[in-house]
Parts: sequence; C-alpha cells; structure tokens
Amino acid sequence: MAVTIHNIPEGLAVGVAYGSAFLIGGESFFSALMIAIGIGVQNFPEGLALALPLKETLKSKKKAFFLTVLSAAVEPVMVIVGIFLSTSITGIMPWLLSFSAGCMLYVVCEELLPDSQISSKHHIGTWGFIIGFVIMMILDVALG
Repeated sequence: MAVTIHNIPEGLAVGVAYGSAFLIGGESFFSALMIAIGIGVQNFPEGLALALPLKETLKSKKKAFFLTVLSAAVEPVMVIVGIFLSTSITGIMPWLLSFSAGCMLYVVCEELLPDSQISSKHHIGTWGFIIGFVIMMILDVALG
C-alpha cells in the first residue's frame, strides 16, 4: 500500500511535466523526458525492494510479481491525470511544488537522517546523503 501511495505523486510529476511541455513547448519536452526516465530508472530497484520480500513472504513468484505490478499500475493512470491537471492549475503550481519539496525535506530530516545515525557506521548515511544531493544538483544544472 505504501508503494502504491508513493507511486501516485510520481505519476503526477511525469504527467504535469508533459502537460506543461504541451503548454510551453520547446525544450520542455526534453525536461519532461528526463523526469520520466529518472522516475523509470528508480522504479526498478523500488520494484525489487517490494517484489523480493513479497516472494519470500508469499512463497510464490507469480503472486509477488502480480502484487508488485498492481502497486505500480496507479502510476500511468496518474500520468494522464497529471496531464489534465497541469493545464488547469498553472497559477498555483509554484505553491504546490514548494509544498511537495517541503514535505520531502521534512521526511528526510525527520525520518531518514535520524535512522541513519543509529548504526555504528552512521557517517556512511550522512556522506551518502551529501553525495546524492551534490549529484542531484549537478544533474539539475547540466540537464536544465
């Protein structure tokens, strides 16, 4: 259920990116494609993180595969919803994006960072966060 809920904003992000690209045109299509590729690439380990424990718990490859695919089925539906929403909510888009960024920062600071400090090798989590952030910023500047 958590992965399905997580896939809703991912689909919306891709849909809004493509919907905005239809409105703006130009290089926006490339940016929308990069968002779609980025989310698609991270969906592979995300799917494995769901499928492998399900396979062990359910003792069935078919059931685990079906439930994993089912959890991701909401994403393409939300892409279509995002395309239609992007044409009608352009005025409040900066506020919505700011809110979602704040939510993500809250989760990272409140949940992920404290949990990463529990281990005896707590510096690995901190350095991973820093390196990931630097890579994200480089990609953001390089890809526009």
